[in-house]
Amino acid sequence: SMSKDRYSFNYTLGRLLMCLCKCLCQSQAWIKEDGCGVGPATRPHKTKTAAKTQTMPRNNGLINWQRTRNNYYMDSTFGQRNGLKKNDLTIATWNVLTLRQAGKMQEVANEMKKFKIDLIAMQEVRWQGKGKLDKKEYSLIYSGPEENTGQRGTGFLINQTIKKSIMEYEAINDRICRLRLKGKFRNITIISAYAPTEVSNMNDKETFYEELDTVCNKVPKHDMLLVMGDLNAQIGKYENQSQVAGRFTLHEWNNENGELLTEFAARNRLHIRSTSFQHKDIHLGTWKMWGTNQVNQIDHVLVSTRHYSSITDIRSCRAPNCDSDHFLVRTKIKEKLSIVHQENKAKTIKWNTDVLKKDPISAATYREALRSKWAANNRTNQRCDNIDEKWDEAKNTILEVARENIGEKEHGKNEDWFDEKCKQIIERKNQARNIMMNTNTRSNAETYRNLRRESKKVIRSKKREALKQKVKEIDELSKENEQRKFYAAINKMKNGFQPRMNACRDRNGEILTNNEEILNRWTQHFKELLNEEESELSTQNQHEQQPEQEAEENLPTLQEIQRSIQKMKNNRAPGIDNINAELLKYGGDATDNMMLEIIQMV
Repeated sequence: SMSKDRYSFNYTLGRLLMCLCKCLCQSQAWIKEDGCGVGPATRPHKTKTAAKTQTMPRNNGLINWQRTRNNYYMDSTFGQRNGLKKNDLTIATWNVLTLRQAGKMQEVANEMKKFKIDLIAMQEVRWQGKGKLDKKEYSLIYSGPEENTGQRGTGFLINQTIKKSIMEYEAINDRICRLRLKGKFRNITIISAYAPTEVSNMNDKETFYEELDTVCNKVPKHDMLLVMGDLNAQIGKYENQSQVAGRFTLHEWNNENGELLTEFAARNRLHIRSTSFQHKDIHLGTWKMWGTNQVNQIDHVLVSTRHYSSITDIRSCRAPNCDSDHFLVRTKIKEKLSIVHQENKAKTIKWNTDVLKKDPISAATYREALRSKWAANNRTNQRCDNIDEKWDEAKNTILEVARENIGEKEHGKNEDWFDEKCKQIIERKNQARNIMMNTNTRSNAETYRNLRRESKKVIRSKKREALKQKVKEIDELSKENEQRKFYAAINKMKNGFQPRMNACRDRNGEILTNNEEILNRWTQHFKELLNEEESELSTQNQHEQQPEQEAEENLPTLQEIQRSIQKMKNNRAPGIDNINAELLKYGGDATDNMMLEIIQMV
């Protein structure tokens, strides 16, 4: 009986202790849920719930108690969320080493598309001058040296979605380029920067940061400011710089560029956000020294302090490859962009007028169709005394007949020599590089180097073949006596790519890059140029008040209309009516009578 009583007592005591522990746990949970819990940061651990096993996130510094069913953990990702929403941004910075090699720009664009990146701020573009290049799937804005030195240069590679949100861009110099995007709640200004190296003299470094300060001071204060690029700065783990940098960095102390960068961030109220996220060391390093395993973290992303929480993640990505010694640094931003609405420009139609010049049968068919159409309209419609309605009728008749008989000119195809063979050899090269990155042996490194040489050889040969084909086409134009097309092709090959910049200067000589400001400036210019002074207008009005006798003039004849039409120059762009000289010249008596009837109504 005593054993039974002892068993019962132990059982009751155990139940009582379990209830007491449960009450203590609940009380601690209530304290934590109210935000009063204090304790050390937890390591990642797995908890089992009714649904599945979950991994608790790692603490990054800021402690925030959150609850998941019956489990409590500290979350350090203040203002962050897991994953991206549909309209969030994924941008990156990448020192591409050079874009002067054949096919290199297309290779970078393919990597951007493959890894679903919206925008890349690039350094060491090495292109001369400033300009914008539009392709079917992407656009490139670049800012390089004025002389063809083949050094430095910055820019932005932008996909077509981001292109619709561009408000303005400015190519400042060969180390700084600025882009402004229209956001749904706030606009975003992104600066691509390429700082002097650590061994450069101090004057160059100070000049660079002075220019960067000037650009940042011009940014509207409500904009979200991002400064990203190859800043050649090593940021250390100092407690006294916690206001401008985080503690997740590969380096223990700042180098000289690091000191300049932290001072720049403090002056402009920026935070070096690329040091705020805890990742593996291989995802923190941004530059690998050739021939060694040494990796440094010298590419950075800075954000305005007030928009600190808009950045949800920054890390290096080792998979994207363009044969550079820098890794792509990806940044995720929880911001939505808005489309910059632009007025739809009327499409200018380029008619295939070569058919009328070369083929007499087609010219006769067009002339007869136009005569029949105009005669049918005159029989159907009553006589119209309104000149605008009469002109609309004539214009629509000419355009309809031209569309049915000669059609529009086919657009010239771009130089698409970067074919499937180039893509395949680059894919093989990238696979060999990934194997070398995972298992860095001499054999794997040699395989990668061989494929890299082979890819360059294949791409150069493809470009050379495209150039030979172009020369062959020019020779055929010469044999066919197509003088105009022949010289146009010669000039295009001679001049090469001509960059364009959508910019102008105001009265003070300052460069304007905003589209609205540019339009206002042109409006102001032509108002001042074409409008007369008030004094001249008043004098002119006094003369106009004097009675004048209107001289009777003879109406133009059909022969005069015909001579005027034949004097019009060929191969000229049409006006807003999309009717060029060839459509009137080859129209025969029908167009002559149309123009005569309309002009006599004026």
